[in-house]
Amino acid sequence: MDLRKRSIADQVHNGLDFLKKRYGADHFMLYFQSYSNTYGSVSELREIYDFALGLAPFCEMIIATRPDCIDRQRIELIASYRSEALKDIWVELGLQSAHESSLRHIRRGHTVKSFCDAVVLLKEARIKVCAHLILGLPAEGYEQMAQTAALITRVHPDAVKIHNLHIPSGTRMYEEYLDGEIISPSGLRHLSYTIFFLERIPSDIIIQRLICDTPAHRLAAPLRFPKKGSFITLLREEMARRDTWQGKELGEPYHEL
Repeated sequence: MDLRKRSIADQVHNGLDFLKKRYGADHFMLYFQSYSNTYGSVSELREIYDFALGLAPFCEMIIATRPDCIDRQRIELIASYRSEALKDIWVELGLQSAHESSLRHIRRGHTVKSFCDAVVLLKEARIKVCAHLILGLPAEGYEQMAQTAALITRVHPDAVKIHNLHIPSGTRMYEEYLDGEIISPSGLRHLSYTIFFLERIPSDIIIQRLICDTPAHRLAAPLRFPKKGSFITLLREEMARRDTWQGKELGEPYHEL
């Protein structure tokens, strides 16, 4: 536990220094990002959360985890941190797809039902939910993405993070990629997928991410893909050209941002 605390303290202090120098920031969010940050006993989690929150005057806490690593007991712990100072608490859940066959293929180890159940519990506790999704998974096309959008519309998380399918070296999917069994969609294809998906989810769902970041030394495919800024520009231009917007296929009117 002491090693974990030292690591957290180093990450927080380095992050604060960077954000202050780079952006002049004076408000900060505590983000437990990598791995499953509700995995462990409630007492262990409380000790970690308490320690990290004591490192700076955070205004928001975000906890990323798996839907099968959260339950009512852990949700009650997370909700207990809501205060005047810490008004917003988020939990990020990796759904990736509404299709059990896709989840088995990528070896997620959880079910669509476990995601839906977790969202219900989190909403009951008034904790904001962000769902992670991958567009362009093997054997998925527009029909499957429409079904994933329909599930998102039904469970209605507060936000989504969209990822393009990326293939890191040394993974089982990388072996499938080398064998020619799967492909990694290009930037233009992901652009089309993203617009299709956005048209089919409610406009009040916040879009927190549009593409994923993989360190260059780990990424096998796609090697030619727009950077974040370029992709957002392309997305805005293409949606304007098509005269479309988030929620259009649900019958929602256009809202100027």
